[in-house]
Amino acid sequence: MKFQTEDTYRDWLLRGLRLRLGSHAVVLDSKNVSDVVICIDTPNGPRALFLEVKYAKESAGRIGIGDAVGSGFQPEILIKRPTYFEVYTRWLIASDDGWAVLVDNTTVRNHAAGGAVATGKQNNIRDSVFQDHRCFRIDDSVEQVAAWVESTARGLTPP
Repeated sequence: MKFQTEDTYRDWLLRGLRLRLGSHAVVLDSKNVSDVVICIDTPNGPRALFLEVKYAKESAGRIGIGDAVGSGFQPEILIKRPTYFEVYTRWLIASDDGWAVLVDNTTVRNHAAGGAVATGKQNNIRDSVFQDHRCFRIDDSVEQVAAWVESTARGLTPP
């Protein structure tokens, strides 16, 4: 499965998550805080989960984080490491070769080009993230994200 842009991948994902999660979650599509915000109830109270969506096209040659000068929400949460976002954020990184990974902030930092995410520079994720972590077919993206949401909703430690 191939997508023209990251936005078309995200839109496909949003439709699939809404169908798959049904009334168990509210999937918000505003990109003000994160690419996708998923609101759920857990045994310990309500939670907001944050999903950053990246779609790497081979022609682009990079998987960007934030804007060209290292500012924006994504670099900020990776640099400042607020506890809530460390626990409840995942990055769905897909490639137009048909593979994807679902990883946490630590993994993104570990695969940052140049060894670190920083302000004042363009930040990118190295494609080694696909070699070093369990990949799945891009077609399974909805199921992989739904499994993370459902395990969190049951009060389990997020994977």
